[in-house]
Amino acid sequence: MSRTDAKAKRAQVRESTRQLLISTATELLRERGSAGLTMTAVARRADVAVRTVYNHFPSAEKLIVATMTAVSKRFAALRPDRTELDEMPPLELLRTFIARWYAELARIEHTLDAVMSVRGSATLDEALNEGRELRLRYLRVVLAKAEECGQLRVPLDDAVAVAYTATSYQSWVSFVPQLGLSVGEAAELATRWITGFAFRPDCAAEANGTGNN
Repeated sequence: MSRTDAKAKRAQVRESTRQLLISTATELLRERGSAGLTMTAVARRADVAVRTVYNHFPSAEKLIVATMTAVSKRFAALRPDRTELDEMPPLELLRTFIARWYAELARIEHTLDAVMSVRGSATLDEALNEGRELRLRYLRVVLAKAEECGQLRVPLDDAVAVAYTATSYQSWVSFVPQLGLSVGEAAELATRWITGFAFRPDCAAEANGTGNN
């Protein structure tokens, strides 16, 4: 094996170990909350030495931040692609985006719940804020297309503000765990909330299935 190949192999092993630790931390967060996430617990669950955990993450806080960063990457993949932006009507684009977003919230519910319960970490707060900014940018892109097509009846900023609220984790918790809606029903309710407020009545009626046939 050449020196270059050996270096690449070491980098691959290191990244594989890092992902294992993040995955293990995610499991522990789901099961025990942030209070139960210790470096020793992670090492034991991942079947590695405690020193190995510290080699990758200097503290449990950094490990939690890495977990949130991994979550943010999953959300980043939900961004409407260029083909969707070019070809989908605004209402369909909005409905598709919200359905994807709510489905992802369902997949990572327990992880988000545990991460958001952590208090006093400026680094984690920054990571959470980055996730919120990501959602805000995506919603603005989607709703800006509706504005360009003349479908909004309110200023773009107002439409984005309501959409931001309707797609928040807190709204998802209200709709799904608390009210018992399915993920699909919750996504549809959020879509109707946004369209009812922000879109022209004829467009909103079409989106909500109440228009003339």
